[in-house]
Amino acid sequence: ARCLALAVLVAPATWAYAGPAKLPLEIIEIGIFCPVVTRGSEVAPDTAIGTIDLISRDEHVDLPETRVPAKRDLSFGMRYRLTPGTSDQIGTVIVTHPPMGSTGRTRQSWQTHLSASDEGIATYSFDAPDELLIGRWTMQIDVNGKTLFIQNFDVVPPGQAPAAVQLCSDENIIS
Repeated sequence: ARCLALAVLVAPATWAYAGPAKLPLEIIEIGIFCPVVTRGSEVAPDTAIGTIDLISRDEHVDLPETRVPAKRDLSFGMRYRLTPGTSDQIGTVIVTHPPMGSTGRTRQSWQTHLSASDEGIATYSFDAPDELLIGRWTMQIDVNGKTLFIQNFDVVPPGQAPAAVQLCSDENIIS
């Protein structure tokens, strides 16, 4: 599975601020991204494949929903930025999920740049069949060991999230 690290958005979704932190994080959007175009990759040793895909900061949530169909090429996550006046920081995106693959991996993480002047995106994309795991997925952003934000996503069989499946179907995607 490829994890994408770049931007996040605030939409009507359930989220939890992880308590008082010195680095306030503004969530711009949360939800589902229909297939996105990658613009390269970056080494990320604590992921299943050892890299993350990079996507354009211009990508936006297509559906503000935390109920995600287990469907290849779909991504879910968030767009974010630090509160204005906050110094740039290096953060860690941590994704937990049901046991994956022969190793039973349940956690993946990668570094991301947090800024008040630029939005970032943190997403997880279903790139391979072994990533289509039904159950609770959690995405969080930490800085210096402090959790700034945690978001739960429920990955469900495609029939339980028909709006997302239809919106992100091949015939509705414009190249």
